Amino acid sequence: MKLEYVERGIHRRGRRYIVSFALADGKIERRSVGMVSVEEARRRRLNWIHEVAMETYQKKQPRKPEPKLVVHTVKDLWDAYLVDYRNRGDKDAGRLEIAWMRLEDTFAKCRVADITTNMVKEYIAARQAKGLANGTINREIATLRAMFFHGTKVTPPMVDRLPAFPTRLKESKPRKGFVNDTQYAALAKNAKSLWMRALIACYYNFGFRKGEMLQLRVEQVDLLERTIELVEDQTKTGTTAK
Repeated sequence: MKLEYVERGIHRRGRRYIVSFALADGKIERRSVGMVSVEEARRRRLNWIHEVAMETYQKKQPRKPEPKLVVHTVKDLWDAYLVDYRNRGDKDAGRLEIAWMRLEDTFAKCRVADITTNMVKEYIAARQAKGLANGTINREIATLRAMFFHGTKVTPPMVDRLPAFPTRLKESKPRKGFVNDTQYAALAKNAKSLWMRALIACYYNFGFRKGEMLQLRVEQVDLLERTIELVEDQTKTGTTAK
């Protein structure tokens, strides 16, 4: 929009007035005085001219650029939380990393501000549909909640609003009772087949779960190294173990 001449040193741009005057070095300074009357624009121009003469004039400052808006993803929350967790001391982050491995496909690329209670509920339902135990799902959601809570405490905050996380799922009661030496000896004595004695020995010495033992194959047993290797699909955590 072009400037419309009003009088010496005063122009109008739309409904706003622009005044101009010379600085001590001869350069022309232009200042907007907003939507005021011509009389008020004239008064302000004369006041600035007086300040220039008295060497008290403060030049207009360039407009500061607006700060860039940083958009955090849930992956950013995880990275920050993991670093903080490890810095607290000699803590093993293995279980957290396992939980994140499960959460990652669903949440990693999501913006923090987009995570809702319904999204978390849908994740829980999907995990239940795959037959995962409630205790496993609870640990995954607890990790996600801890990441968000940590994001509210950092400076500057990575989380402006905490989503309402669903109530913990009801978990099975802890298993009680263990086979003692006498009971194990009786079981081994009455196991007539070699494979049955081997099965009982592995149960007793390693504490393998039923699913892990029934899926065990010959190639997973190394008699020379005295090791049994469980592959990812056999373990509760989804990782290879020996």
